[in-house]
Amino acid sequence: MTPEDLFSQFQGLLDAGHLEQARTFLQENAEGLGNHLTNATDMLADFDVSSVTDHVQNFGEETTSKVTGSLEDLKDQVDASGWLDKIIGIFKN
Repeated sequence: MTPEDLFSQFQGLLDAGHLEQARTFLQENAEGLGNHLTNATDMLADFDVSSVTDHVQNFGEETTSKVTGSLEDLKDQVDASGWLDKIIGIFKN
């Protein structure tokens, strides 16, 4: 495997947020990375956990938005006027 391929695999692990796997991969493939070892080491040192947090937060916000939109659509399709008659009918009986 070429140093570029190894670096690409390392970067994929880091981009996916697999910090421990990236560290292990870096240790196991240090020799094979050649000139890319310095870049990989720097990337590992600069890894920003907040980027992973941002992805999770954005996912949560998108999901909440979709659910809220769906509920709003359902609200418009429900006729609440019939409910009042049913409730009054329950208490009259």
